[in-house]
Amino acid sequence: MGARPDSAGRPLPDSPIFPDAGPTPLPSSGLPFVSLADRLNARSAYTFTLPAQFSPNYGESGEYKRAWAGGRITLRAVAIPPDTEVLHECRGCQTNNSFALSDIRFFLTGGFTILPVKMESPTARQTGNPARILGQPWDIFRQIATVIPMNIYAGSYVASLDVAGKANDPNQKNAQSDSLDLLEDFDDDYGPVSGDYAVGVTNYNVGSTEHGAKLFDSRPRSIVDARTTNSYTDKSGNPAPPPPGAQLSRPLTSIAHEITHGLGRVHASACGGGDSNGQTGELWAPDQKGYIQGVGLDVSGQGSPAPGFYKTFNPTDYDYMSYCANIGSGDPNDWVSDRGWNQVINSYAMRPFPVLPSERPFASAASARPRAATGKRLRVAAMIRPDGTRIAFIKPSNGSPLRPSPGTPYRLVGLGPGARKAAVSGMTVTTGHADLPNAFPFVFVRGDLPAAGLQGVEIMRGGTVLRKIMRSPHAPKLEILAPTRHTKTSCHGTVSVRWRGTDADGGLLRAKVDYSGDGGRSFTPIFIGGNTGHARLPGSYFTPSGKARIRIRLNDGFNETARLSKRFHAAGCPPTVTILSPRQPLKIRADATLYLSGQAFQDGLRRLTGKRLRWYAGRRFIGNGEALSATGLPPGRTRLRLVAKDHRGRLGSAATIVRVTRVAPLFVKLRGPSKLSKRTHRLKLVVESSIPATLQVGRAKFNVRRRTRTLKIRIKPGGKPLVLHLRLKAYGKTTKHTLRIPRR
Repeated sequence: MGARPDSAGRPLPDSPIFPDAGPTPLPSSGLPFVSLADRLNARSAYTFTLPAQFSPNYGESGEYKRAWAGGRITLRAVAIPPDTEVLHECRGCQTNNSFALSDIRFFLTGGFTILPVKMESPTARQTGNPARILGQPWDIFRQIATVIPMNIYAGSYVASLDVAGKANDPNQKNAQSDSLDLLEDFDDDYGPVSGDYAVGVTNYNVGSTEHGAKLFDSRPRSIVDARTTNSYTDKSGNPAPPPPGAQLSRPLTSIAHEITHGLGRVHASACGGGDSNGQTGELWAPDQKGYIQGVGLDVSGQGSPAPGFYKTFNPTDYDYMSYCANIGSGDPNDWVSDRGWNQVINSYAMRPFPVLPSERPFASAASARPRAATGKRLRVAAMIRPDGTRIAFIKPSNGSPLRPSPGTPYRLVGLGPGARKAAVSGMTVTTGHADLPNAFPFVFVRGDLPAAGLQGVEIMRGGTVLRKIMRSPHAPKLEILAPTRHTKTSCHGTVSVRWRGTDADGGLLRAKVDYSGDGGRSFTPIFIGGNTGHARLPGSYFTPSGKARIRIRLNDGFNETARLSKRFHAAGCPPTVTILSPRQPLKIRADATLYLSGQAFQDGLRRLTGKRLRWYAGRRFIGNGEALSATGLPPGRTRLRLVAKDHRGRLGSAATIVRVTRVAPLFVKLRGPSKLSKRTHRLKLVVESSIPATLQVGRAKFNVRRRTRTLKIRIKPGGKPLVLHLRLKAYGKTTKHTLRIPRR
């Protein structure tokens, strides 16, 4: 297959492209066209991988200098017949040996970083659910990259939210509302430090999405169900994390579904209640069920019939945004439709991703002492459901005030002594919905008020009070027990955080743990849960520092008390590295283009790019960057490694195995003179081979590869036409060609 731009008409540098896999010999259905059955049979198709770059600077300067950006190309596929004399009755058949697709347009799409938050119950498991430990983020989010036309980046978990802890509202309805409250509180605390999309990852049956896409006043937030199809235990029978590549129960209908809601897509048709509970199901002619209405192709190879082949989907398989989709067991019959793909491109992929206004959400360490909401402002958030309104959090805020959504009908009223009205503010509005087991729509509203003198707040819509809450008389009391000045964290261990907290008013308390790597000048939230007095947190949450500190905050629903720990030593972690492509198992031809893609994060969810990423095939260095293409890998079992180096010089790596099959080398270029003089002693041949090979011309031998080389060959002068017998040899396979050049 060759690729050439329409305007210049010259082949692009990496042309031609040879297939990754395909049938041998060429199949024939007896029909003068490619049938639907042929298209749906993965074993009857040849698959090609377009190069990741047509510019040598790709990888060093990032994806935004890709030569593909905004371009139009033509793809021309050619079936190459054996190098034999053409039979008389087939003369002219060569015109049927090629097919071209013209004016194929490529768009430079953006991307987003997922802020992965672990939402599980370390103290109590959900009733009726197996005790499963969540897998690593990229193993959970990997499948999204195959159905969303954007770059997706996901590092390690950044925080833990204990969904079993009860906090603030004694009238909690279910785990979904609990989880949404916690994620909303965390996201507000975290601020726009890093991560465009906050995603809570659970191991129980819940899915929900909240987003401000239409208003662009907040980043999307989702909760996804990351259970696997099997439970995993260690040798002692204790719950263990799933291995890399373990099959998720709902990789598309929960994980990709909820995240795609945050990217602006609604349900694919009203089928199955897609337009119920305040949700929207778009018209989906002609079936109104959400079929993909085309042939789907999963380039990840997940579920393919054999290594090296892609998996195909039928026109009557479902778009994963349809409520009629088949749910669970890996979502084997769900994929993305072309209309859904284009919707994401049009709504999000071509514009900057929305983030929160820049602010510093926390008070400085100097003010970390018992207090009753003594910040400059009081921030209030609430969830408005069809059956009522619940307070998500009330807490101090020293950051920039929130901007009310244009035309918002919601008002936040501050009450002073005697419940007299003291201040009024508009509120920001984001919408969302919760899926199974209890589907419902909701609205999240947030607002700020001056904190001084406030004794209560009301949330109003028009003239109606939706919720009122008053300050309790006493602030919580708090003492930090661990960590101490003798604490030293390690990357792969856990850190025990202990405290003693009480409330004279007997209210429910929400506990928060914030981490500082700069001695207390700034903080990042790493835990939210109930007032259990103990949290065991991964060492990876603690970035390297010799003056690390934690801050613990207890909130009774209005008053908040904070304490600061002594300084301790945190070791941090080497870079977290993930190879996105290729995925195991993979079998590829030696002359095919192998697409390599990976990502790496250092501490603090900071991406490593460019020369900090190095790719190796065995011991051979093959390039830098997050994505590149490799050709000419030797047949056999090849170990591919991606090595990342962070700013402290620490190394992290990931590896995968590919099997490269032997193929006969082909002449990509073979060009000589059209005529020779009778007195000529030397001729020049321009040669390029599909794979590294040895070219034998008579007794002379030359090393050739996928780079044009000009060879000088000694010949005998004379009057007869010159006949050269060429043998191209590689890995035990030979291609023969005879070159005839007349003399004059």
